[in-house]
Amino acid sequence: MNYIRSSLAGLALFFGMTGLASVASASPITYDVSGSFQDIPGSSYYSALSGGSFSGSFVAPSGTFPLGTNSYDYLYNYNINIYAANGSLLSTLSSSTPGAYLMISTAYLDIYGGEQIDFQVNGVDYLQLIVPTTFNGTGSIISGNDHSYAEAGDGNYAYLATGIITAVPEPSTWAMMVLGFAGLGFMVYRRRGRELHAV
Repeated sequence: MNYIRSSLAGLALFFGMTGLASVASASPITYDVSGSFQDIPGSSYYSALSGGSFSGSFVAPSGTFPLGTNSYDYLYNYNINIYAANGSLLSTLSSSTPGAYLMISTAYLDIYGGEQIDFQVNGVDYLQLIVPTTFNGTGSIISGNDHSYAEAGDGNYAYLATGIITAVPEPSTWAMMVLGFAGLGFMVYRRRGRELHAV
């Protein structure tokens, strides 16, 4: 009887966690994004942005990013800061700016083999990243010098040297993990109690 009861409890825990997982997968996902720009003094694109950096976050519905082939989406929740090499703030790319947009598309799949993420607030201030098709939603951005770049202010632009995008766990995901560990701990506790009584 105890074996059947434990089995039923295990099944209930499994299906409960499965349900939570489906809820978590339906919720928006926040991504932290950061990186730096090449520092090449004297190059044709040398500016205050050369050797600078960027950091911030954006939100995408689950399953939207990375995208599938021949698809695109416009998302409106992001905040990215672009800094000069001396650490001063050159521009803030924010979805709260009128006319700003974040576009995630597969426009560059055929040309560069990657997806385009374009954070833009006007015709001058923007950050464009081309993410390789091997990208699985979190990790390093590996890009060439001819397509991933930023511009902040007139004449201040540079190509991406390094970059990373990291998915930030949502509260529902943390809840699912905590519940799973609690359930496992409870099952171990019950089993240990039965073993002590058997002795």
